[in-house]
Amino acid sequence: MTFHLTRRQLYDLIWSRALPQVAQHLGISEWQIRQICEGHRVPLPAAAYWRDKAAGKRAKQAIFTSTADAQLELITFSGTKPQVPLAAVEKPVVAAAKPAPPRREPVARVKAEPVIWQPVVKPHALLLPLAKALRSTKPDRTGVIQVGGELIPLMSIAEGSVERAIFVLNDLIKRLGAQGIACTLSRRHFTIAREQDKVDFKFTEKIARRPHNPSLQELQAEALRIRRGGSTESYYWNKAYPEFDFVPTGVLRLSIEQYGREGRRRNWQDSSRATFETQVAEIVLTLSDWIDDARKWRLERERDSRLWKRADENRRLAEQRRKREDERDALIAEIVELQAKARDLRAWIDWAAPIDDPETKRMLEWARKRLAPIERAVNPNRFGDWLREKKLFPEVDPFAPLPDDPDLETGA
Repeated sequence: MTFHLTRRQLYDLIWSRALPQVAQHLGISEWQIRQICEGHRVPLPAAAYWRDKAAGKRAKQAIFTSTADAQLELITFSGTKPQVPLAAVEKPVVAAAKPAPPRREPVARVKAEPVIWQPVVKPHALLLPLAKALRSTKPDRTGVIQVGGELIPLMSIAEGSVERAIFVLNDLIKRLGAQGIACTLSRRHFTIAREQDKVDFKFTEKIARRPHNPSLQELQAEALRIRRGGSTESYYWNKAYPEFDFVPTGVLRLSIEQYGREGRRRNWQDSSRATFETQVAEIVLTLSDWIDDARKWRLERERDSRLWKRADENRRLAEQRRKREDERDALIAEIVELQAKARDLRAWIDWAAPIDDPETKRMLEWARKRLAPIERAVNPNRFGDWLREKKLFPEVDPFAPLPDDPDLETGA
């Protein structure tokens, strides 16, 4: 059906009705309307126009401009569908607005009771080598004690923080033991374990690295070194003074040395909100959760390993079945060939039997001997025994595919 509209009529139509309604009214598609508007320079309303209009806001409408081209003024429509009156056009279904997500109440933080540390006279048996090393080792020039050994994790603690560190570690290990979590010490870190699931963490003091402020004597010594031909490169190891000073901060820090996927906390230290001593109970609970995560990840790895082994086993069985099918095909071909050969031999023997010739008789005798094993092979009474020797059609298939999931097997 062909009809005509002017540019102004189309402009008034598309700015008063939504595009789906206009398309239904004109009997053409929305894409065709967009193409026509673009070709005849008729501005189209944007989605924001209809949103503002639906919200009761003042929507900004594009200005209609006339054109001197007469060919653009008249628009011809050739719709494939009949026109629908505007009154009968259904309004587009407006999707209901999604309800706002429920407001999350802030988690009430329980203020931890302050803990006053005091020197530990009898540390936990596990801490005895570490406590002895911390108390007996002399600090370096910056006042930091560095210890490490076979049963002593590598650790840097300021001289003034030794007793506090022993108190914190002693409290931590006792609380872990009460939760059924064993703790061991190695050369690099602390290891906590529940059964076969382990988590490693380190404990040390935060050492701040600050630029060294050289004294007058150090500057004079450095100038003398350079005059004597010393290197002027930055960070040169033989400078008269160090580039940085490593200053203990008194901030104790515990960090978990393990990859995690649950977004759990992995670092604790002294802060303006809480000292390390007040966080020990929270640390123990989080470490227990880390062990639970380690158990979950281990079970996932073990299951993935079982699934991989089962898939590999099924691939091997499929290869065995393929080889057996080839052997079965070869066996059928051999049986058919033997039957044809036996039939031809019997026919030839029947044909040559009347011949009275010594050479022919000797050949007949050989042919009968050759026919005997062939007939035994294709004899219906002995055919089953022959197949059982081949083991190609057993009652219980040893190459049957196994269930994809070994955990779902009966009796597993």
